[in-house]
Amino acid sequence: MTAISRFFRSDRWIPWTFFLFFGVIITVNGIMIGFALDSWTGLAVDNSYRRGLEYNKQLDARAAQDALGWTVAFDAQANGDRAVSMIVQLTDRHDTEMNDATVTARLVRPTHEGFDSETVFDFTRNGRYAANFTFPMAGQWDIHLLVTRADQEHRSARRITVR
Repeated sequence: MTAISRFFRSDRWIPWTFFLFFGVIITVNGIMIGFALDSWTGLAVDNSYRRGLEYNKQLDARAAQDALGWTVAFDAQANGDRAVSMIVQLTDRHDTEMNDATVTARLVRPTHEGFDSETVFDFTRNGRYAANFTFPMAGQWDIHLLVTRADQEHRSARRITVR
């Protein structure tokens, strides 16, 4: 009878399986913790308390925006490698095209810091505004539109996927 067969016929191998099992679990958890710490993007909300206090102001601004009755139609089309054409169509409460507005967009990468930018749309015709932009990386982007006309403004947000 060999040493290995005597080892497995006795009960001495049972405690080693527990040590091996928990050793594998601890090793895998350590690796996962390492990945989690290395992949943290550092995104955090600055001044979260103040932002919470301004919630009523945001609700009032939203009600004022809804009272304007503006329609903001947004469309984005891919033009190649991370290049996107964005078009905004503006009409007021009477379905009249808005040719005298200013349209800007803040482009925000929701999962990474340091890639946010801003672009201004050019008026083309009949209430249409257009902008071409090449995104620095593929993935999901939030487009925060700001439409201003005289002293009134309309804010909206859209999420697009850039390939």
